[in-house]
Amino acid sequence: MGDLSPGHEQSRKELESIIATLPPASGRPALEMGTVGSVVSPDGLLAIEISIDYAEPPHVPDDVRLDITLLVPSEFPFAMPRAVLSSQHFGTRDVEVCLYESEADWDPSDGMHGFMERLVMRLRQARASERTLDAVVPRPGVPAGADVVVSPDLPGDFQRGMAIMVWRGPERVDVVEWLSGFLPDDDLTARLAACEERERGAVSLGLVRVLRRPFPQRADTLGDLARAMSGDAADLATFRLDLVRITRLNVRLAKEPRTSGSVFVLAEAPVLTAPGARLQLLAWQSRWRGEASLLRARSMPAAVHDVRPQASVRRDTGRPAEWLLNKRVLILGCGAVGTRMAEHCARAGVARLTLADSGVVTPGILIRQTYENTDLGETKAAVLANRLTRTLLPGRTCAIEHRFGDVLATLLRDEHACRDFHLIVNATASTAVSKRLEYLSRDRGADWPATLTLGVSHDCERGVGTLALPGAHGGDTDIMYNLAIDAFAVPELRDIAETFFPRPEERPVFRPDAGCSSTFTGSDVEVAALTGQIFAWALNRLHTHSPLRPSVLRSAFVVRLYGSGAGLAAQQCLEWPDDIVKQDKNCGFDVRIHTRAMERMRAESQRVHAMGGPACETGGVLMGRIDTACKVIWVTHAEIPPPDSKHGDHHFLHGVQDVDLRISAHRERTRGQVEFVGMWHTHPGADPRPSHDDHDEMRKLFVPTNQTVPMALLLVLGGRPGRWHRWLDGSGEPEVDAHVYTATWFRGPAAPRAM
Repeated sequence: MGDLSPGHEQSRKELESIIATLPPASGRPALEMGTVGSVVSPDGLLAIEISIDYAEPPHVPDDVRLDITLLVPSEFPFAMPRAVLSSQHFGTRDVEVCLYESEADWDPSDGMHGFMERLVMRLRQARASERTLDAVVPRPGVPAGADVVVSPDLPGDFQRGMAIMVWRGPERVDVVEWLSGFLPDDDLTARLAACEERERGAVSLGLVRVLRRPFPQRADTLGDLARAMSGDAADLATFRLDLVRITRLNVRLAKEPRTSGSVFVLAEAPVLTAPGARLQLLAWQSRWRGEASLLRARSMPAAVHDVRPQASVRRDTGRPAEWLLNKRVLILGCGAVGTRMAEHCARAGVARLTLADSGVVTPGILIRQTYENTDLGETKAAVLANRLTRTLLPGRTCAIEHRFGDVLATLLRDEHACRDFHLIVNATASTAVSKRLEYLSRDRGADWPATLTLGVSHDCERGVGTLALPGAHGGDTDIMYNLAIDAFAVPELRDIAETFFPRPEERPVFRPDAGCSSTFTGSDVEVAALTGQIFAWALNRLHTHSPLRPSVLRSAFVVRLYGSGAGLAAQQCLEWPDDIVKQDKNCGFDVRIHTRAMERMRAESQRVHAMGGPACETGGVLMGRIDTACKVIWVTHAEIPPPDSKHGDHHFLHGVQDVDLRISAHRERTRGQVEFVGMWHTHPGADPRPSHDDHDEMRKLFVPTNQTVPMALLLVLGGRPGRWHRWLDGSGEPEVDAHVYTATWFRGPAAPRAM
C-alpha cells in the first residue's frame, strides 16, 4: 500500500489528455476512464479501469467496446505499463495483452499516448483478421511454489498421465520424463528407482493433464484445480483418484520431507479458445498435511521454465555457432584461450567435448582464466569440465570429458586418436603441438577434422587464427608459414610479421610467476575480445562450408584491437589455394609447391622452349622451408637460372653467378623464413625421373664446405609431349618427380635410378 507516485499522476493526466482529444463513438466517448485506484498495491501497481471503443472508424455500430484494466508501475514512464482485458472478449477474460516483445522494447518517451496507440492497433488487427490475439497470454499469478524446469517434449497423443520429477535443490524440480496413463505400482516403483539412480536426485511424481480450453486464472486449492481440469463428474472423480494415488506413491517413495509433502499438478492448455491457439505449460505446487484434507490444500502457482524443443527455439538458431550443435570437439589447452573456446562449445550444444591440459590452477592465472580461488591446486581440465557440466541446458546431453597430461603422449600419439572429432581447437600456444598436428594430418584428406589454432601477441593487442577445413593438405604450421611469407611481402601486414615472426633474439619473454613458462601480458577483456572475434570467424567459415559449396580450405584471420586507429584494418582474412603436393618415397616427405613457384617455372620453361626448341632444358634454385619434424618441404619460390647457366637439348648445367646473393635476399627479406631448399629443372616431353647426371649434380651440394646443406630437394618437371605442351600452354600440370637427398643417401645402399 502507498500513495500515488509522480509516475502514477503523470499516467492519469496523460489518459485524461487522450480522452479530451478523441471524438465520441456511438454516442459515447471512444475512451472512458472509470475507477482510478487510490491505493497502490504492494508491488507498486496502480489500477486504472478504462472502457475503449477500438473500431475503425470509431462510430461504426458494432459492439467493440472493451473493459480494460491498466496497471501502471510507480516508476512510469521509465517502467512499462500493462493492459488486462477485464471483459469477455477474444474468447476469454482476465488476460494480459502483450504489446511489446520485452520490456527492453518499451520507450519511456511514448508515454500513455504511445501505449494506447499500440493497444488499439493490436485490437484492430485481431478484429480485422477475425482471429484471436496471438499476443494475449494468461495473466500469471505470482509464483509462490518451486521452479519447475521442463525439458522433454510432451508426446503428441498425451492426454492424461504423470511426470517423473527430480529435485535439483530446495526450490527447483525438473521434469525428466512423461508417463502416459498409469503403470502398475510395481513397474512404476522400479522405473522411479532407476531414474533416481541415473539422475542422482530425489524423485517425485506429478499429475499431468492436457486441456483443450484455456485455464481459469484462479485455482486456490487442489479441489479448484480438479474442477477446472475436469470436463464432467466422471472426469472429476478420475482426477481425484489419480491425485490420491500419486500422493500415496510419493509418500511411499519419499526419502526426505519435501518429496512426500509436495504434490505438483501440470497442465498444458491453449492460451485462448480459438482453433490453433498456441499452448503453454502451467504448474501448481501444493503442500498437504493429510489425505483427508488433500483437496483443501492450497495450490500455489509454480514458475515454469519451459525449454522443450517443441515449445522453445534456441537463441543461436540460424547463427554460425549452430554448426557446433551435436558435434564432437577436442580442446587442446585450458588456459586463457582454451577456457573460452570450451565454454562457447558447451553452450552451443556439442554432443561431446574433450578437454586436455597438463596444468593446474595457480593464483596468477585467475587474472584472465575462468577459474576460482577454490580451484587452486586442481587440474585445469577437471575443474573446467565440472564447471561446464553445470552450464548445460536442462535435458541436454553432452559428454564432457577431461584428460590430464602431455597431449603429445596421449591424444596426439597417432592419427587415429583424433579422427573421431569434427573440430580440433589448438589453444596451447605450443609449437610442438602445432607441428605434431601438422604431421598427423598429412595425407588424411577429408578424414581429418577441421583444425582451428588461436594465438595472441605478446602484448595481447593482436590475434591470429588459422583454420584448416577437412580435405586441406596443411594445418596450422602450413598456414602460419604462408602467412609469414605474405606478411613480409605486404606492407599492410608488416606489423603481423614483426609481432608473430620475430628473430629468436627479438622474442619478448614474460614470466609473471616463479617457475612459470613464458606467456603474454594482457587483460581478461583483451583476451576475450581477440579470441571471440577469431572463433566467430571460424564458425562462420565452418557453417558455410559444404561439399556443394566448395570453399578455400586454408585460411587465416588477423585481428587488431587498436589497429584501425593506426590506419590498419581491424580485421583481415587471408586465404590460400591448394598447393601442388608431391611425395618423396625415400624419406616420406610431403613436398608442397606453391602456385606462384609453379607459375615461375612454367614461365621460364616457356621462354626456353621459344628460344631453344622443344627439347631444351632449363632449371633453377628452389626456395622455401624444410621441416624435418613435420616431414614437409615447402617450395615457395622458384628462381630462374643465372646468366652463366648452360641450356641444351636433354641437358642443363646450372650456373653460379649471383646465386648466393639471390638466396641471401630471400633470407633477409623474410627474416629467415625462406631458405634454400633445392633445385629444379625440366625434362621436356620426357620421363621426369632424375638421371645419373641429375644425381651427380645434386651430390655437389653435399661436398663439405661452410655452406653445405643437410638436405636438398630436386624437382624434375616433365611428362609425355601432349601433357607437357598443354602445361606450357597454360592448362593442367606437368609430371613432377620430387626427390629428397641427404649426404647419407649418396653413401648408402640406395642407387641412382636409371632413366
